[in-house]
Amino acid sequence: MNTKLFIQNSLRGILGCFVCCSIAATFSACSDNDDDENTNVANKPVERQEAINAYDDLDFFQRAIIDMDSIGTFRGREWGVPRNVRDTTHLYIGVETLAQAEEIFREWVAPDIEPTAMGNNLSCSLTNREGKPQGTLFFTPSNEGNTVAEVTVSSETKLKHFNRITFLHNDAWGLNSAQSRWHVGDIVRDVKFKDISPVGVRDLDSRDQA
Repeated sequence: MNTKLFIQNSLRGILGCFVCCSIAATFSACSDNDDDENTNVANKPVERQEAINAYDDLDFFQRAIIDMDSIGTFRGREWGVPRNVRDTTHLYIGVETLAQAEEIFREWVAPDIEPTAMGNNLSCSLTNREGKPQGTLFFTPSNEGNTVAEVTVSSETKLKHFNRITFLHNDAWGLNSAQSRWHVGDIVRDVKFKDISPVGVRDLDSRDQA
């Protein structure tokens, strides 16, 4: 009888030890897995943050007006002409109506911008590809003289090769529209005969274009 009781107690002890060992092994395995996960998180490479914007808004506007190479060197104008040879940063464009001027202006604005309207006045907040501010672009209608509208930028906005655009009524500009070959302020050489070198430089006026 004592022998039987001894065997039963021994079996209970062995079973208890087995259960304890199983639980300890389980906790140990979980701890190892946690360590592995923490290690993987720590060693996981940080992905590069993608650009916020698809466009550099200032560069988009600049290149809509001025043809430049990759480093910003002037190659020509896409829109507008200077009327004063002494100030080639102020460009002029001939239009028929304010609606036409606004339509042209909107072509110069990057597709990721929706201009803010206050009446007929438009403004665009410019940002680079990282979302950093580049200033503000303005479209301002005008009733002054023959001016239809002005396009300007805020003081902190740095443009290359021009700083202002004026839309003028075509009927006030006559043949001096943006599509004409010659414009007031252009300089040409007056060659009387093909066998004589250029004899002078003069400013064009409306009579030269008749």
